[in-house]
Amino acid sequence: MSVIPVSAQSLNALGDGYAGKAIDKCLDAINRDLIDRGHDGNARKLVVTYTFQPDTQGRLKILCKTKTTLPDYSPPETVAKYDQRAGGYVFNADNSENPDQMTLNDLDETNE
Repeated sequence: MSVIPVSAQSLNALGDGYAGKAIDKCLDAINRDLIDRGHDGNARKLVVTYTFQPDTQGRLKILCKTKTTLPDYSPPETVAKYDQRAGGYVFNADNSENPDQMTLNDLDETNE
């Protein structure tokens, strides 16, 4: 039976190696998010918590938990206006900032 001292170098081997695999999964999620939208300037976080719980028999239970925090997905705001003919609020899919913005298609429809 091979025994390994608990140290900074051996923490990833805890839980039959699953502690290290859990950290790797979190790092993969952060890497994927950075590839998708890393230009946003927001921080990504990886928190690894080791809990050491002694028992009455002189043993130590060690639990590893990982948590990844990614920035929320927040698309730009859309401005809508009330249109009684449409039966509620409407927005312009071509210009989310201005519901009154006309397009070339709108001009063609008014000229017909």
